[in-house]
Amino acid sequence: MINWQHISGVSELEQLFTIREPVVLFKHSERCSVSRMAKRGFESDYDGTTPVYLVNVIEERPISNQIAQITHITHQSPQVLVIKSGQCVYHASHDHINAEDVKKHL
Repeated sequence: MINWQHISGVSELEQLFTIREPVVLFKHSERCSVSRMAKRGFESDYDGTTPVYLVNVIEERPISNQIAQITHITHQSPQVLVIKSGQCVYHASHDHINAEDVKKHL
């Protein structure tokens, strides 16, 4: 089971881009059935120890927008991004979200 972390604001998000260790960002919308399915699938398959941050794109729109601005990756939901040393080294969205692919990039 994933111990979902939450980002408390844009400044905390920006700090994640300053650390060397990898982190996983999972952008999710409770209103979207595709997003709920992708999240359930990721939860059942991900067994890594790398922190996974859940960003609710509806409630946390400024954080979601800042991710797109920092990474220069168009916003999608659901979307997963692997950040290492301030750079996005992997991203996928919708039915392309795969826990094994995420782990390969950690």
